[in-house]
Amino acid sequence: ARLLTRCGLEPMEAVDANIPNEPLRTLMEMADCRRLEGIAMHTPIPRYVVLSPGASNPRRMWPIARFAEVGRQLFSQFGLATVVVGGTADQSLCESLRRDIGPQAVSLAGKTTPLEMLDIISGATLFVGNDSGPAHLAGSLNIRTFVISPFPLSTTVDHPNSPLRFRPRGPRVLVFQAPFCA
Repeated sequence: ARLLTRCGLEPMEAVDANIPNEPLRTLMEMADCRRLEGIAMHTPIPRYVVLSPGASNPRRMWPIARFAEVGRQLFSQFGLATVVVGGTADQSLCESLRRDIGPQAVSLAGKTTPLEMLDIISGATLFVGNDSGPAHLAGSLNIRTFVISPFPLSTTVDHPNSPLRFRPRGPRVLVFQAPFCA
């Protein structure tokens, strides 16, 4: 969180929203997931962060270089490996991020089913991403979730995509915003 603040972003006040997450956990248990080792690497990843750099609109995406710095810092300071997730359309972006982070990162963009992505997110120590589908999943799974919003703190609640109205919810979700438009 301090690193994101040093990047000029400020967190919104946490929302204590208890989103029902038991249906998601039950679904994963029924599907017998927990296959990250087989998908990502030949050895288990004990502690990892999930980075999700994609978004439906490029204007809603935080710069990839910033995500790379977060991944490198989390590894050097806390020993967290990085798992980069995204859809098929995000593959080249996610692969670029993986390369920028280094050998402690793996990209699974376009390589997982929705259930496998849900499983990967559920096992993470931390999730960092743009306001997108994976961020909403992370928040609802009670994963510590840091969401980067493209809308500055000066955005009004009347804006159609204001994070004051539409954002990932959960008891461990923090939304970070720039103070003003860049």
